[in-house]
Amino acid sequence: MYRVLIPVDERESTAVAVVDTLLAMPGDPADYRAVVMNVHTEASGGLSTDQKVGTSADDGGRGDTEFFDEVDLPASVTTAVDRLEDAGVDATVRREQGDVAKQIVSVAREIDTDLVVMSGRKRSPSGKVLFGSVTQSVLLSADVPVTVVMHDS
Repeated sequence: MYRVLIPVDERESTAVAVVDTLLAMPGDPADYRAVVMNVHTEASGGLSTDQKVGTSADDGGRGDTEFFDEVDLPASVTTAVDRLEDAGVDATVRREQGDVAKQIVSVAREIDTDLVVMSGRKRSPSGKVLFGSVTQSVLLSADVPVTVVMHDS
């Protein structure tokens, strides 16, 4: 089984592009186990859980599923999971809270992922300095290969 972490934000178009990139990679999609991750950045409680979409939560003993509300997930998460499962990929959802780049790297280590597939935005050099770059931070900090799907916006 090849573990892939797919962090997605609220944009469905980028979630589709990232999933399509994964599905275009060599190999049988049935050999992938994907974790579609969304990071909640607002302070609203300890969001952290793995959940198979449409089933009850399995919090891995963390005991914090009361903070997980599937309704709060962006539609992009459901879109990504649906596309993956339609292609035969075993997909689960993970919701985290905090700094996006740090959470991506932390979860990648925790689940012992083989690959991170994520989107990146084209930005000017001054934009990167002023606002930082999640993609750049993940690329510099991840212990595993990172595939970046570039897009405008």
